[in-house]
Amino acid sequence: MLEIDGSQKSGSGTILRLSVALAGILNEPLHIYKIRQRRPQPGLRPQHLEAVLTAAKICNAETKGAKLGSRELWFKPTEIAGGKVHAEIGTAGSIPMLLLTILPLCVFARKTVRVHVIKGGTDVRHAPTINYIKHVLLPMLERMGLKMKLDV
Repeated sequence: MLEIDGSQKSGSGTILRLSVALAGILNEPLHIYKIRQRRPQPGLRPQHLEAVLTAAKICNAETKGAKLGSRELWFKPTEIAGGKVHAEIGTAGSIPMLLLTILPLCVFARKTVRVHVIKGGTDVRHAPTINYIKHVLLPMLERMGLKMKLDV
């Protein structure tokens, strides 16, 4: 099991997002604790929670502690199956940050992954913009052989 202290370094949501993606790719259970502990609003915020839940759908993971405000999470993936998934952040939380969580999983999916995201922010402070994802990141990944499309 991967054991991750979410308060390390800046203690941001990046540790959570990368840990969830890594757990899915390695097909290893994850326990992450002290999630965003040093932040003004510690624990899972709506955008972090939706990133975890969307990743769980893509890799058929069981979760425990996946709720708003939670400072501890267990994530147990089974396989990165892919398919169609829907995500709804419900706030102005960053859609690009959600995409950065699941893109590594999509690379290893058995079948095409189609993600439909509604209600989220496209240009949010302290996060890459949707235009960065669409016009910089995705073209770079396509040059490496990955086929991705983003409609806004």
